[in-house]
Amino acid sequence: MNRFLSGCLVLFICVCAIPALAADESHLPAFLKLRLDSLNVSPQDVHIFVKGVDADHALLSDGASEAVSPASTMKLVTTYAALQLLGPADVFHTGVYVRGTVKDGVLHGDLVFRGGGDPDLTLERFWLMLRAIRRAGIRTILGNLILDDSYYSLPAYDPGAFDGYPYEVYNTGPNALLVNFDASRFYLEPSDQGVKITVDPPMSLIQVVNQIKLVGGNCNDYGNNLDIKVLAVHPGVRVRLEGPYAVQCGKQVVNYRILDNTSYVGALFSSIWAELGGKFLGHVQKGTVSAEDERILDWKSRPLAAIVRDMNKFSNNVMARNLFLDLSTTNPADLASARKVVRGFLVGSGLDFPELVIVNGSGLSRRARISAEHLGELLESAWHSPVMPEFVASLPLLGRDGTLRKRLRNGPEAGMGHIKTGTLDDTDAIAGYLEDARGGRWIVVCIVDNTSEAKAKVIEDALLKWVYRPPLKSVIQSRSNEGHRASIL
Repeated sequence: MNRFLSGCLVLFICVCAIPALAADESHLPAFLKLRLDSLNVSPQDVHIFVKGVDADHALLSDGASEAVSPASTMKLVTTYAALQLLGPADVFHTGVYVRGTVKDGVLHGDLVFRGGGDPDLTLERFWLMLRAIRRAGIRTILGNLILDDSYYSLPAYDPGAFDGYPYEVYNTGPNALLVNFDASRFYLEPSDQGVKITVDPPMSLIQVVNQIKLVGGNCNDYGNNLDIKVLAVHPGVRVRLEGPYAVQCGKQVVNYRILDNTSYVGALFSSIWAELGGKFLGHVQKGTVSAEDERILDWKSRPLAAIVRDMNKFSNNVMARNLFLDLSTTNPADLASARKVVRGFLVGSGLDFPELVIVNGSGLSRRARISAEHLGELLESAWHSPVMPEFVASLPLLGRDGTLRKRLRNGPEAGMGHIKTGTLDDTDAIAGYLEDARGGRWIVVCIVDNTSEAKAKVIEDALLKWVYRPPLKSVIQSRSNEGHRASIL
């Protein structure tokens, strides 16, 4: 029998087998079933969608239509919408105003900052902004520093509501005048007296009580081994750090959200302004820009493409929350409008996801929902969109950088995938693009529920290895809420 007739016979057998396969509950590849069995993971907790970027049908779709928590892969929805609606070159603006007169380097009045939703006003960029103010001719400020964050309309926010860790930076809430994610840097360094702690930049509002104990042994997860307690004092806060710290850790940095936004921006401004040789004699307070205020500086962010790259590479929840609100069309911006805009964008792009629940755009939520199949469809739409280069380049490179820098880094798959990760206590996910050993490009989505992070990553890595070496199969069965279907490739 020649090869052509043999191939036809194989295809005929596969097609005829479809009704029989439909009786099974799950039709994952055999190797993946064995892996789940060895890990004691139910197939019902694994949701997979694999499709060629130009294919008509999915290669593998199992549990893919079920609405599940996507964790931080929800950022793919936010960033794709932002790149399409705002454009990769879009920038965000922070306005600097004077309320009074400037004479001989002295501001006889107030300095006003008006936030414009910049997700990227980091410590370094804030320092550059203050240098620009100094270059504008202001050295001494006799009045107050007024902080205007009215560009957003937000409900009351509890940073500890999500997981009980209010001082973790990822729990920082959105703010139209967000500076450095409200994060204070604590530098730890072993010394003859124990562990030396310094806060940089130094802030007069933060008092440190050092109860960290220097110990021997390996340097493991030093950040999670430390316990932080914060007591409000007047003025500022008293921070007590305690726990073991191994000598082998050497110099390290931990970041905490200690101060509320107004106190933080004011303290950071005072510290840096003094370093730049300036004098500030007033107080810090919230307020709004008035019609009489004179704008002396329009501080622009980096382009959106650069912001999205940092956001996705390192899965920055704080940046994602701000960027999501920046999609709102109301004045001030609010969450309801942002949700409406994103859903309207998706439907207008042919992506009608009825199960989609967007809470804050970051995925840091127990209520957010999307299916693996629809996440795959979004990736397919992005691949064929004008913003494909910027979108794909923003995703972590497998085994090379971002949240994937340690995954499969010694295998042939390293460097072959741009894939977003997501992790919550009960969910782990990957979603992105992988180039296989033959040069084919695939959309890969895998969301694992009710399973430990370690087990979920074993499953995800096994799937990536399988996709990297294309299987010689022509039919993959899928299960969904509606029933069973098969794809012939």
